[in-house]
Amino acid sequence: MGSSALLLKLLLMSLVYSGLTEVTSVVNANPVTLTCDIQGGENIQWTYRSFKDPHDTYRTTEAEFSFTANVSDSGVYSCRGERSDISAAVTLTVSVKAVVEVTPDQRVFRGETVTLTCDIQGGGDIQWTYSWFKDGSVIPDITERDYNITSVSDSAVYSCRGERSDINSVVTLTVSALPTSTLTVTPDSTVFTGETVYLTCVINSDHSDWRYEWYKGSVMLQTSERYTENRNTLTIKRSETSDAGLYTCRGDIDGRSVSSQSSSAVSLLVKDLPRSTLTVTPDSPVFTGETVNLTCVIESYSDWRQRNGLKYDRSYDWTYYQTAEWRYEWFKGRKDNNLILKDSQRYTENGDTLTIRGATESIRVISGVEDREMKDQNHHS
Repeated sequence: MGSSALLLKLLLMSLVYSGLTEVTSVVNANPVTLTCDIQGGENIQWTYRSFKDPHDTYRTTEAEFSFTANVSDSGVYSCRGERSDISAAVTLTVSVKAVVEVTPDQRVFRGETVTLTCDIQGGGDIQWTYSWFKDGSVIPDITERDYNITSVSDSAVYSCRGERSDINSVVTLTVSALPTSTLTVTPDSTVFTGETVYLTCVINSDHSDWRYEWYKGSVMLQTSERYTENRNTLTIKRSETSDAGLYTCRGDIDGRSVSSQSSSAVSLLVKDLPRSTLTVTPDSPVFTGETVNLTCVIESYSDWRQRNGLKYDRSYDWTYYQTAEWRYEWFKGRKDNNLILKDSQRYTENGDTLTIRGATESIRVISGVEDREMKDQNHHS
């Protein structure tokens, strides 16, 4: 049988696509199929030889040659049957994927240090030369895998490419101004000694991993038995006059070189407890059977009166109540052994006044920190 030249065609298929379309470029690690199509030789049994470059031959009796693409598989391929001419060459280019990784995050604050890393996936041990792009324009003189931005200033879209890789992904770096902080004081910026004070720091940022710092003047406060911290709130227990001063706060993010802006200073004023004075009407002495009005006069602290009620007990402690006015307690006897007076037929409380009807004996009534002695006098007609 004489030999006859038949038309030979090499088809390059990629199984990545369901349609098995012809391609000349595939991505690393994707399957590839080479098909040797001998046109006009359908009824002849052929032995095929495929060629990658001049001296690389693969013999098979199958018309298809499949493999998983690697960067090293890039090259020029052709095939022929035992009695056919060699096919036209097909160039296969295997590219790899370049991915930009960002440290510490794609959302950063102005002035932070940012590291961009060009990760060429499937690049193996090849020594790559890198190119970096900002908003589509090449960044000159940057050829290393890592691109360090020591003080980032503006938002941009970054991408990278290895010498033989494609630009497969981009990353948007969003740069924001340092967030502001706001410090609030509860229950008020002016308190009594002994009250509990809450300082709350609110940072205007959608980050949730802030660590808070508290300052009195220029000194950073440390937690203690009286100073306790719960997330963004600092609690000052049993406030003292020495706690008065200017307070600020700010936030840090662990592992990052960034702090929020410091809050505006908030003044905390801690005053001594107000003193109460007891007055008697009519003036002492009084007579048996008379009606006596005792009035408890507390130093003028109108801001506290409006904020909440404070109950003053015989131990000179103040207890916080969610009421709008002062609450009064009345005691009969000496401070070390006294009786709390309650409303009754003879004793009537009305705000800051206790009314005693029908005085019968000498008593000592205490309210607050001062007392006055009342004595009954025998009345002779």
